Amino acid sequence: ILDGDATAEFSNDFGLLAPGYKETRLDLGSNTLTLNGSGEKFWLCNTTINGTGTIEVSHGYLNLTKASSTGENCTLKVLNGGALILDADLTVKNFVNGTVHDITGTATLTVKGTLTPGTEAIPKLTLADGATVKATGTAQVVSKEFSASGTITVDDSAVTKEQFKDAGKEGISVLTVPADYTDTGVNWKVDGARVDRVRAKWRVNEDGTKTLYIARSEGFKVIVR
Repeated sequence: ILDGDATAEFSNDFGLLAPGYKETRLDLGSNTLTLNGSGEKFWLCNTTINGTGTIEVSHGYLNLTKASSTGENCTLKVLNGGALILDADLTVKNFVNGTVHDITGTATLTVKGTLTPGTEAIPKLTLADGATVKATGTAQVVSKEFSASGTITVDDSAVTKEQFKDAGKEGISVLTVPADYTDTGVNWKVDGARVDRVRAKWRVNEDGTKTLYIARSEGFKVIVR
């Protein structure tokens, strides 16, 4: 239970592991837990993460294993010196992506709030209804499986007008997903448009993967009834 911001400094594997892999609990409150493991692992095993705080993986690995670990109201930041290892499904409100490893091939990361893309691929990602993807100018790649539902917002507040201008009709890439993804029933909208008439649209790549772009509309139709 965190009463304030805290840092876990460790040079060997460390974390929450109950005998017999029984349930454990991490209560963040509104505080930040920084993990600085110098290349080692911080284990959360069969852990429920409570609170609205933040887990910041500065160095080393955050290893989630054995059973679903949830932090539905927390923020998880994986910085350049750290990595997230998924051996269990994980639900978080906000996710700032660094490096993600899926060691079983079955673990899904679900984001309910804001996803801030990184340069490393996320193996399996679900965006819940109401989630937001920040456009940074570099597409977040999902390598194995992607799903989304309801209304998903693309926040372009970090993209400059110059980037939009340089991109031209092609637009700014936001998200690249596997070829088998079908965009059925999802409402993709753009918030905070930096230029007039910006919309979200999908394009199919040469390898079959699909990339979501935000770009200026190329005209409009007038329908007279």
